Amino acid sequence: MLIVQLILESLVDAGARFAKAGEFTERAFINGKLDLVQAESIDALIRASTESELSLIHNHYSGHFSNSIKSIRSSFIELLSLIELELDFSEEDVEFASREKLSILLTSTESQLQALYNSFKRSHIIRDGFSVAIIGKPNVGKSSFLNLLLKKERAIVSDIAGTTRDVITEAIDIGGYNFVFSDTAGIHKTEDP
Repeated sequence: MLIVQLILESLVDAGARFAKAGEFTERAFINGKLDLVQAESIDALIRASTESELSLIHNHYSGHFSNSIKSIRSSFIELLSLIELELDFSEEDVEFASREKLSILLTSTESQLQALYNSFKRSHIIRDGFSVAIIGKPNVGKSSFLNLLLKKERAIVSDIAGTTRDVITEAIDIGGYNFVFSDTAGIHKTEDP
């Protein structure tokens, strides 16, 4: 490693510099080699914590998301042009686009938007995880259950009711998916209004 360090020092002394974080991605974006979604996917790829996130990010990086957006944009442009054409010549007895064609195109565009929305919802769940609150009466084993899932002592376990006062939240990878468990205080009636 000494030789590598000496070479790097020589290069820096000669005027070279280390690349900043994200510099190569930025250059690729500026030069049109990556679109914005692909550039952001590189950062997300580095920060991914589950296999499902990696799969989702790979789809974004490979252009699936961008292609969906381009397809929807194309459909809107076609729909808009047909409607404008009809409006421009509405006083004449010439029909440029059948109502059936407009209806089919509109239905297709709506389906594309719905698919994109559903994909966004799935992506959000994959990225942020499934939120699970562990709730129940005091001293029924909620904290023990969280510790069992985590395979470590994260929550305090005691025979004394009311030990858990603050919510303890931890993320766990289960089967390639992120689950965010929150251990809560026991549910009981209080005399303090």
